[in-house]
Amino acid sequence: MCNRTIAVLAISFGFALSGPAQVPEQPAAQAPPALSLSIQLEDVQAGVPQTISFTLANSTDHDLLVPTPVIDCGNVYNGTISVKAHFTPLNPKSPGEGYAQGCANEEKSPPIMDRIKGWTVLHPGKSINIRKPLTRYMLGSASAGTYEVWANYWPPFISLQDRQTLQQAGIEFPQSKLETAHLTFIRNTTE
Repeated sequence: MCNRTIAVLAISFGFALSGPAQVPEQPAAQAPPALSLSIQLEDVQAGVPQTISFTLANSTDHDLLVPTPVIDCGNVYNGTISVKAHFTPLNPKSPGEGYAQGCANEEKSPPIMDRIKGWTVLHPGKSINIRKPLTRYMLGSASAGTYEVWANYWPPFISLQDRQTLQQAGIEFPQSKLETAHLTFIRNTTE
């Protein structure tokens, strides 16, 4: 069966661990992420979702200061949510589909205490919700087949000095990369 991957935003990270080969190291205990990320496929027409909804929720028992992330455009100052998709055609002989989107964002970062003035205070259990047309990713009007969709979140870049400034002020902010569950839908025919 022919599998094709729709590359929505390609960002990859690599790392290597070193240490004695005979003694595996135990991972350090980490606090759970302060935010959770989920997606929902909405506005279903003829069995095909037309909209994707992203939700960043505060999963702590205290307030977080969170910038609204940019969707599918690397933004080091506000963070980024990127959509990923995997397509398996219903007919293995059908042509594959592809999608790529990118942009450059080279804005100069203001001082951190000025930068956070535009961020949202998320109280415990509260969230930021963003909706985008799924057709933007060629998933709502594409070929017959199975579509698997998920999203990743990269928090804003904050320098070590700025992290210390925020921590000294008692301000908690997003610091963890997140990935959603994978959602699947099947498009049986093309229109």
